[in-house]
Amino acid sequence: LRDATAAMRQGNLRGASALAAAAEARFRARGDADGRMRAENLLGAVAWETGEVGDAERYFGTALELAHGLDDSLMTARASNNLASVAHLTGRPDLALSLYRTALLSYQRLGDRRGMAETSHNLGIAFRQLGQWTDAERAAEEAVRHLDQSGDAALRGLALVGLAELHLELKAWPLAEREVERAAVLAAEGKDPIGVAEAGRLRALLHLGLGHAGAALREALTARDDAHNLGT
Repeated sequence: LRDATAAMRQGNLRGASALAAAAEARFRARGDADGRMRAENLLGAVAWETGEVGDAERYFGTALELAHGLDDSLMTARASNNLASVAHLTGRPDLALSLYRTALLSYQRLGDRRGMAETSHNLGIAFRQLGQWTDAERAAEEAVRHLDQSGDAALRGLALVGLAELHLELKAWPLAEREVERAAVLAAEGKDPIGVAEAGRLRALLHLGLGHAGAALREALTARDDAHNLGT
């Protein structure tokens, strides 16, 4: 399982999948529910990364069942968050919101601010896409609040991106500009090139909303080139 985790971090998804499957089979044979739970969650993460959404949902669902049986709050939170993202991607917003809330409660019980921030950020996206603006703003602000105390500049930048996108949707241009620029600064401080590209994308949308077509095009092209160079 450690080798599978290392392979995934190195980008070797095929190797990670094979190793995690082998680990899961051994844990199952030994009746080790904790090990199997971790292997299933890793298999889900690999399937998610490779676009095998149905497999990802099945693996995460098994991990969540095992977590409930073991009363493992951390894995309950992680698996719920992962399943919520699958539900969100596959057009089941009500299920996604329910699972995100389950994850948030588990992270709150653990006092895990990073987990609370990431889940609040995801909730903000889900609410925003449903047009539930008040809930979206509250969730996005909660994500920023938790991360303001974390010291992680890159993650704080990600949370501000969510808040900026909400303000862009609402055409609150001054607020959007403030959050975009804060996100750009934090992405640079956190040495997060993806965050820098995201800030550029949002800056392009801001210029477009303000009627500055030329500036919007320049920002969009720069952000596209940055994303292309990063392979994202």
